[in-house]
Amino acid sequence: MEVEMHDATEARAPDDVALGDDSIQRHIEVQDLLEKAVMEDVALNDNVVVEPEVEVAAMEDVALVGDVVQQPGALETVVTDDVVLESGVQQPAGIRLSWSGLRYTIIDGGDPRDLLDGLQGEVNPGEICAILGSSGAGKTTMLNVLAGRIASGDVSGKVLANGKPRDPQRWRRIASFVEQDDVLFQNLTVRETLLYAAQLRLPSTMAQSEKEARVDAIIEGLGLSACAKTYIGSADKRGISGGERKRVCIGCELVTDPDLLFLDEPTSGLDAFTASSVVETLRALAKAQRKTILTTIHQPRTEILYMFDRVILLALGRCVFSGSIQEGVEYFAAQGFPCPPLTNPSDHFIDTITVDFRSPERRISSLERICTLHDAWVAATAHDVAKVFETADDEPEADALQPASYCNSFAKELGILTRRAMLNVSRDLASIKAIVLKTCIFIVLFGALYFRMPNDAAGGINRIGLLFLVAVHTTMTTMIPIISSFPPIKTIIKRELASGAYRSWSGFLAQTIASLVLPISSTFLFALTVYWIVGLQATLAKYATFVLFLCVHSAVACMIGVSISGVAPNAFVGQIAGSIFVLISLIFGGQVVDLPSVTPYVRWIKWLSTVHYAYVGISQNEFNGLKIDCQRSSKQLCLPEGEMVIEEFSLNDVSLYWNLPANIALGTGALLIGAIAFHYKTRPVMKLSSTPEPEIVLESVSE
Repeated sequence: MEVEMHDATEARAPDDVALGDDSIQRHIEVQDLLEKAVMEDVALNDNVVVEPEVEVAAMEDVALVGDVVQQPGALETVVTDDVVLESGVQQPAGIRLSWSGLRYTIIDGGDPRDLLDGLQGEVNPGEICAILGSSGAGKTTMLNVLAGRIASGDVSGKVLANGKPRDPQRWRRIASFVEQDDVLFQNLTVRETLLYAAQLRLPSTMAQSEKEARVDAIIEGLGLSACAKTYIGSADKRGISGGERKRVCIGCELVTDPDLLFLDEPTSGLDAFTASSVVETLRALAKAQRKTILTTIHQPRTEILYMFDRVILLALGRCVFSGSIQEGVEYFAAQGFPCPPLTNPSDHFIDTITVDFRSPERRISSLERICTLHDAWVAATAHDVAKVFETADDEPEADALQPASYCNSFAKELGILTRRAMLNVSRDLASIKAIVLKTCIFIVLFGALYFRMPNDAAGGINRIGLLFLVAVHTTMTTMIPIISSFPPIKTIIKRELASGAYRSWSGFLAQTIASLVLPISSTFLFALTVYWIVGLQATLAKYATFVLFLCVHSAVACMIGVSISGVAPNAFVGQIAGSIFVLISLIFGGQVVDLPSVTPYVRWIKWLSTVHYAYVGISQNEFNGLKIDCQRSSKQLCLPEGEMVIEEFSLNDVSLYWNLPANIALGTGALLIGAIAFHYKTRPVMKLSSTPEPEIVLESVSE
């Protein structure tokens, strides 16, 4: 075995290593100047370098006894691919993220546009790094490119994790991303939120007790113990604070114990004290667990700024500095831009590297200043960047549109997601009260208008109007609330899908199942009550059929509403699309327009009208076998038998027995289309590949 020593004597055998006046052997104590440590049964092979920090290339069996393993001025840290033995404590080795020649290009108005231009740098394990820059400098874009969350555009250059290209099969297990918008299920507690995240993202082979233990450790580590049983809340419902909400979002990503953590403006919208608390938590996390943390941040105060080990300054998509705050102050001063006394360095940095559009002269001057800083930085770091990448593995990278495997089977994750969604719905007391109130109002209204309808000519006409309004009422009161309430849930699902927590199909289906509960319950209560109040046929079979048809119709309207909302880009577009569908469904429902007289070119639309199926079904149920007393009214057209009414109003195009399956098929088809569209709109795209690193050309600024 070959052993290389700096300022020491080279040993000829692994059991006899001379270090100046000291020696390390099996079962021998090394006396430090500060404290005593014992290294026992150490088997070293391959190459060992002993210098102020000792890096071991390969270790098979290392046992540590005592608190510190240290040789005076030499032995401090032992590093392998997987663990670091530092001060007698085993820690993960972490991930060193490095990049060079990083360029991101999009097509803007038919012309290519570089949002990132030739970036280079690195962040080491145990460091927390902030990306600073003015608005539009490319901070979030850089974060997304490094995290592999860019869905379009062209990425070139190299991004390495521990000197190797990012592996799509491992990337989601070692890297997590905390988005700027901290949208969570408002009716779950902090602990429930983290526990469901653990159940979805940790292996199914892990015991439930282990998952709970990890969640409890995260709660304690993030300082969430005091609010662990508090509901998340929302703008309308009191819950946890903004800082606690942000830490919960961080905790959801920490359940997988990632080595890399990306955060997009974690202090956005927080007061100064809360923002400081969040960054302090991140710094402690990086130091305690050797995590590599990279975050964008906007206008941090001085106290927060100095919590970062490294800052990266961006201007117009170019890097003008990377290093500690003190190094940044010295660098800017050396370039002729000293930081004024009693000035926040970040404010000085941003003022210096921001394009000034107040006049053409100031714009040109600021652009020249940015180019000067960028050119100087590239020249100063060219050697360091080349050194980092000269040993890089050049294996080709690959894209991954979704993770290769999931922690749970489809059935299990569907069960977990459904339980979570149902729990959130069942605790939404405001919505439950509103639905109950709405149901009571319409029961009273329909009861007042159609109370105990007689079996005469007027009663027959009123029955037609009542049954059509019931079908329309069920459609509208089911579909519109669903379309309004689904977008926030979709945001949560999209974030979790991006983390590879579960399949999009299970997320969409679970939310659909949970969305059925309140509408069907409301419709069931409405149908049970209204039927007897208005005086429809008093037979148990017809009563049960009426309730069944309306509940199925409510479920179909719900499925269509979820599908529309899942495809629509936002709630406003979804409401417009839903209103259009309801109106078309109403027009072709069979009451407003005489469908047999409509041109065949548009008549077929009635088969896409859920109102039509519900109206025809409950009308046939009511009028079949109904006898109408025509002698009680001589001023109105009277059809003595209900079957004649069905024939007269063309309510026989679908038989009673086929009506229900046809309506279910319509809802299922809409749900399937919505699920497919939702899958392709929300599928997690991981862009880790890149084109070959381009030559960086620095452009001069001219008038």
